Amino acid sequence: MPVYLNNPSAPATKKQLYRISLLTGEDYSGRKLNMKQASDLIEDLELEQIANESTNQSTVDFDPFSEAHVTIVQGEQKSGKTNYAVGKVKDSYYKDCIRIFCEKVLSIECEVKSYNNKERLAKIRKNGQIKYIKIPENYELASPMKIFSNIHLYGIPYAYVPSFRHLAKWLRIGLICNGWLIMDEAHVGMNARSGSTTLGKELVTECMQFAKSRLDVMLITHLPRLIDWVGRTIPTRSVMCSNYDKKHHIVNYKLRRKGDKRATEHSFDASQYWPNYNPNEKVIH
Repeated sequence: MPVYLNNPSAPATKKQLYRISLLTGEDYSGRKLNMKQASDLIEDLELEQIANESTNQSTVDFDPFSEAHVTIVQGEQKSGKTNYAVGKVKDSYYKDCIRIFCEKVLSIECEVKSYNNKERLAKIRKNGQIKYIKIPENYELASPMKIFSNIHLYGIPYAYVPSFRHLAKWLRIGLICNGWLIMDEAHVGMNARSGSTTLGKELVTECMQFAKSRLDVMLITHLPRLIDWVGRTIPTRSVMCSNYDKKHHIVNYKLRRKGDKRATEHSFDASQYWPNYNPNEKVIH
């Protein structure tokens, strides 16, 4: 977790030294480090950890995306923005798990329409016909699909991005690629008024290369105009969440794809994705 460096030359905090100890497995309580040195060391250790996890997930020769998409998800507070983004990523992951199950276990090629994780029931389309298949309880669903997020996720494998500073660096060196990227509170890191800062410039520059990085990106924000203009021009989909039904837990949203004049209206049950994230988690700058 990053520490705000009000005085970089001051002695490292106990929190920083504890974090280093967790990452290295060594006792750093007596080490003489300043806040800047400790912060840099933490970032390098976290980068090494994520890189190792990413390498392990990439052992299967499979690329889940043929092109990059950027979705900007907007709406008022508690309108279902994060729920929508997490839900799309979770559904995408499990659909790929089912695709792999069908190819490796059933030896069939099909289009996966949906999957009920609770019932372990998948809906597929094969040769134009809709069929339902039950996934055995003893079969472990897994996919090499990479997921990166600046909020904690539960129930699906992912790599946590501790801050926008980490996000900019990991995008720049190519660590974040070939998968999904969830960027909650995107206007904080890509703020239109602070786009001249080092972090703002870096994020804006990297956003133009999402396609080259083969990333499907979810930019979540209250208002698109808070995001730097580059971030507002690259989305291929725009989602407006509104009229959340608290009684029935229904998220209503409008979806407009790039090039379409009109938006289509949709809704879904938000409760199915509640266990996969903490709605009260604050995004670290």
